[in-house]
Amino acid sequence: MSEQPVKERFLSLRSILTILGIFVVLGLAGISGGIGKEVARSVFKNSTFLNSAPRYSEKAWKRTSIRSISIETPFAFKRASSVNHYISKETRKLIEIYESYQGKSSNRRLSVALSYCIYKVGTRVDLDGSVRGAIASISGALGLSIPEYSVDKFAIDGVEARKAHFQASVEGQAIQVVVIVLAQSRTHWVLVVTDVNDSTHAAAQRVINSIRVLP
Repeated sequence: MSEQPVKERFLSLRSILTILGIFVVLGLAGISGGIGKEVARSVFKNSTFLNSAPRYSEKAWKRTSIRSISIETPFAFKRASSVNHYISKETRKLIEIYESYQGKSSNRRLSVALSYCIYKVGTRVDLDGSVRGAIASISGALGLSIPEYSVDKFAIDGVEARKAHFQASVEGQAIQVVVIVLAQSRTHWVLVVTDVNDSTHAAAQRVINSIRVLP
């Protein structure tokens, strides 16, 4: 009996928003200490938070490997608790493995969130759609309208990728968000690097430049 071809299934925009929204919120929690726009906005008002100068010694920078992604940060990563209950049954049917990790600086000015997902055979994910979903989730969590952002198409160690970047102001405080999406066959990684104020831009850029895909 001949094998039937696998029917391709495309993630809807709603599913993309659901998946990306989970780790994006985790990433925002890294800089805000809580989930949701009200907590984020309240922390941006905290003068200690705004005025504490980041100090990352060279010894603090370590290279970490998580699910075939190698990245250099001045802090450790922790795996987030199970998020399956946030994902709809319809979306869970398309996912084989989903994991989320996050790390943040002690002063909460710099945060990195990483999601790793393997989709079931026949599921295709649009990289550009993933970027749109991430930006929509981030802006929604911060109570902002979807901002203007640029998208670069490139590759990291031969793996197709997209990078989106935007800046916004929350309670008068400037934040910068960079979203990097990579896809290789059924494996999908999304990184969100969020930093607060000009004082952390250099550190955030060092994190972004350090990303490698392991063979």
